[in-house]
This record gives sequence, structure tokens and C-alpha cells, in this order.
Amino acid sequence: YANDTFGFQTFQDLAVIKDTPPSISIIAPSDTVEYGSTAPAFNVVVTDFQIDSMWYTLDSGLNNFTFTTNGTIDQDAWKALWNVLSDGDTITLTFYAEDNIGQITSASIQLTIDKPVTPTPGIPGYDIFLILGLILSVGIIILLKKEKI
Repeated sequence: YANDTFGFQTFQDLAVIKDTPPSISIIAPSDTVEYGSTAPAFNVVVTDFQIDSMWYTLDSGLNNFTFTTNGTIDQDAWKALWNVLSDGDTITLTFYAEDNIGQITSASIQLTIDKPVTPTPGIPGYDIFLILGLILSVGIIILLKKEKI
């Protein structure tokens, strides 16, 4: 509002919008499930006045994958990581969202790898080299005793 010495009054409305960074909620995948060699689907809810871009990474940002709708993690990237990890290891999946004024938010989840354990060859519960060594030792002792007789 403003008035002058003659009593004339005027005013101007001004709307102020407070812009906050985007918010990200990871609906799926879940950190309570173990994941095999097939890349999991993802479902994230990104809330903001105007989203500019969204992306995710499996390797701390070395490789980023942009998306516009929910979908599935890139199978080639997932399989490459899955191949070098062991059963029970984790992959950090991080989602990012950037709004039109450059504010970036991220949300992460730890995904546990489920790999079948490959059985070791031999007799379960016994070391094959130990058994072969014992058999060889007993054989040598028997041969040496037969020569003395």
C-alpha cells in the first residue's frame, strides 16, 4: 500500500512462491528382498512443482540412467555388477531428481545380492586332498612292510 500527501492510495498484490527441492519416495524395489541376476523393477514418486530431469545410478554416479516413468533397472548394468559381487553383497541404488531451477535431491536404497552358492567338488564335509594323501600314505606303508617280510 502507498499513499501520497493528497490522500491518494494505491496498492499492488505480489504472490511469493517458496520453492523447495524435489522429494523422492522409493516405493520399489524393497531393501527387505534379495535380488538375483534379473534387474528389479523400480517405482519412485517424485514430487515437485516442475521436474526437469530424473536419473538413477548403481555405481555412485559412474554411469547414470535417465528415466521419465517408472520401469526396470538397466539389465546390462545390473548383470555387470551382479557378476562381480558375492552372495549377500549389496548394490546401492540411488535415484536423483532435479527441478527447473537446479535443485537436486537424491534417495538411496541398499539391494542385497542373492547368488546361489556353487558347491565345491569332492565329498561333502571332507577335503579330497587330505583323503588322497591318507590313502597314498597308507599304501606306501603297506608296500614298505611287504618288502621287509
